[in-house]
Amino acid sequence: MNKSANRSLTLFLVFALIVPVLLACGETAAPESGETTDTAETTAVYTIPVEDFDGYTYTFFTVDKSQTKLMNLSFVAESMDGEAVNDALYTRNNRIAERYNIEITEETLNQWNLADAVKRSADAGDDVYNLVSFTLLFMVPQAMGGYYLDLNNIQSLDLSQPYWDNSVNESVTLRNHQYFAAGDISIYYKGNIWVYFFNKKMVNDLSLDDPYDLVNGGRWTADTHMTMTKTAVMDLDGNSVLDDADQWGLVTHSSNYSELVYAFGEDFFVKDENDIPVLSMDTPSFSDVFNTILNLNYSETIQPAAYKNTAYTDIFYNNRSLFMAEILAVAEAMRSIDELEFGIIPLPKYNEAQEHYISSSHPTSHLAAIPVTVCDPERTGLITEALAGESTDTLTEAYYENVVKYKLTRDEESIAMLDLILANCTVDISAGLDIGGVVGEFVSMCSRNADNLQSMLSSRADRVAADIEKHFGTGD
Repeated sequence: MNKSANRSLTLFLVFALIVPVLLACGETAAPESGETTDTAETTAVYTIPVEDFDGYTYTFFTVDKSQTKLMNLSFVAESMDGEAVNDALYTRNNRIAERYNIEITEETLNQWNLADAVKRSADAGDDVYNLVSFTLLFMVPQAMGGYYLDLNNIQSLDLSQPYWDNSVNESVTLRNHQYFAAGDISIYYKGNIWVYFFNKKMVNDLSLDDPYDLVNGGRWTADTHMTMTKTAVMDLDGNSVLDDADQWGLVTHSSNYSELVYAFGEDFFVKDENDIPVLSMDTPSFSDVFNTILNLNYSETIQPAAYKNTAYTDIFYNNRSLFMAEILAVAEAMRSIDELEFGIIPLPKYNEAQEHYISSSHPTSHLAAIPVTVCDPERTGLITEALAGESTDTLTEAYYENVVKYKLTRDEESIAMLDLILANCTVDISAGLDIGGVVGEFVSMCSRNADNLQSMLSSRADRVAADIEKHFGTGD
């Protein structure tokens, strides 16, 4: 897991500063149930009211695109340039700008400066941004500090619609508040989903079972994973030492440890009746999963790599690893490698009795939030809803069909796998807080092959309780 989760942000409640500003702002009345204005945009699945906002400027605030080469972080495109996602953004925004008589703009900063800017804006009560989107590692503490609105209280937003990701949104609530939303309005969290890539040539050369057939038959499990990765390992240079020059069963980095926890049906924390995280690492089932992950990692089938050590990707790119575990967006780097034929599958299930394959979007994912300083939440909500709805046939279509399904994958089976992966995806917001340091220590233990899980949990029990109280409190 990305250890930037260990950075802490000291945040203070800002409602006392914000309420006078909200009272001074004009508000757009929320449409009543079933009400539409004179013009309504209708598709097969939704109807979104249309209003004339008289040249209002709607502003996204997000991360500068230079922060990653893997995905397009932008919400706005300045012009058409022939690139599918860019052109989809341009088309979507132009349609909504014309339909609602608004201007759509975007401001960007790097992650750390953006977090500070959100805080300064909120503390000053400035209505500057309509939609904020950056890493959950920073946004979760800010939400608990009072910087974002509960989206469930904005009547012009309807998160039950199909252009919002219900499974992800249900997983990121905090104390029964919906501060964040994922959906078609942005593609970033989809590219951040953890997946397994496999080398088709090696599957054939080693006479292994087709991974697609294994997934479809419910037989892609931890045991199958172990068997296949053991078969793939070869000491190619004959020096009796497994190193970067050899052939491996799986190459990845330390994030795979925590991602396998989710894939195997466990969680580091679960929510109690008050929607507050409660430690769930102290159960027999979690202990079994922990031992299984240790056995997978230390079976001399996996090439260990520190986070951001790119040697493991080079091994896969050069056809010397059966599997690679990484985020989906890494596929873009492979599309130009003609000699590499790869497929995409979900992470394995724990065993065949597990009902679903479970995927998780990495906790560095970017979701959407509306700042508490927005003067007219209903106006912002309606425009946001319209942007999300318009994204389905523009941005999402471009990403799936032109980028993921055709540019980034090499076959129809991977397309079906992506549909399966995206249908069962969650985001673990507790990873953004690393409550009690237990998630980070879990990853460190897996890296060291340390099996003292229970003693680690016992030594951190007081810190876990203190962090839960600090971030969530005990009242409403």
